[in-house]
Amino acid sequence: MQVMYTNMITAIMVGLLGIALASELKFESNPSNIHPILTKTLQVRCAVKISSLRIQGSARLGHGFVDPSNAKIQQNATAIQRNNRTQNTTTSPTPHSQLLTGNQSTSTPPHVNDDVSHITSIIISKEVSGHKVTVASVTAFDSPSIESPFTGIVSVEGNSNTSPVTGEQGYLQLRWEEPLAREAGVYTCEVFGLNTDKHPVSLYDTVQVQSSEPTYTELIAYISAFDKALSELQKENKELRMFQSNITADISEMGTKLYNLTGPEIQTGRVSCLSTTVNFQSSFSKTPVVYVSLSGFRTSSSPTSGLIEASIRSIANSYFYLDCSMSGFYNTPTVSWIAIC
Repeated sequence: MQVMYTNMITAIMVGLLGIALASELKFESNPSNIHPILTKTLQVRCAVKISSLRIQGSARLGHGFVDPSNAKIQQNATAIQRNNRTQNTTTSPTPHSQLLTGNQSTSTPPHVNDDVSHITSIIISKEVSGHKVTVASVTAFDSPSIESPFTGIVSVEGNSNTSPVTGEQGYLQLRWEEPLAREAGVYTCEVFGLNTDKHPVSLYDTVQVQSSEPTYTELIAYISAFDKALSELQKENKELRMFQSNITADISEMGTKLYNLTGPEIQTGRVSCLSTTVNFQSSFSKTPVVYVSLSGFRTSSSPTSGLIEASIRSIANSYFYLDCSMSGFYNTPTVSWIAIC
């Protein structure tokens, strides 16, 4: 019977209590202290995380359902009522009149927990000469953008509706490559949106990025790490050179095998029987062997005798010299040649 009472009370509580989304603002810098030259990257990230479900409202326990002698039920009810009073006083939505403005001082106490159902914008600004200057922003209507004079100095990414990190409603992230001392300062993240009741709400936090000259120990460590990295690169370079040499040798070997597979180079042609230089269509890789033979001739109307003499005087990679003479023919005979390498 007591179990039935407990289940009944739980159902009544769920029906009477409102459930609201509890969001938490996380604003961090990595690293928090930059050393010019030594620090390679600086990242400032503002994200809205879903921290828990929060119970709103109050629970009234009917006398017909609660057994006054059940100490456990009374203890649970008291704890829920105490939690409600705490939530109502510490995490109630920020009134519209208290929303942050662009001129608000960074001395404003952080407000990092609230009921944020929809994010309309996330803004990261930096304090410059006592004034907040917007660095970058993202809204439900616009892509992430960087404001002047930070264009070309920092990169940005973000989304007001989603995040690549599980459990985040939205985020805005800044990244500097090779950050300088000028990147140090107080940064502010402001998140504007609506709560589950469609009332305006905001979150606010600051982070300070410091800059300092590296110590002697840090410089020694940096030089040591640089020297180690250089040694590794030199080792890798040596290995790459050896690999390149092996590849070159393999290519040469493959070329030789391909030459053997494709057979010899052969070129042919015809020329008139004259003493002349005959050029090959393309140069051979080495001096070829050349053969000549009679291709055609026509004698006179009543020949008594005829003579053709053809010989090769010299051969080079790109040509050969032909000696050819004839007598007793009506026209000049032709000579065929073949060159093989």
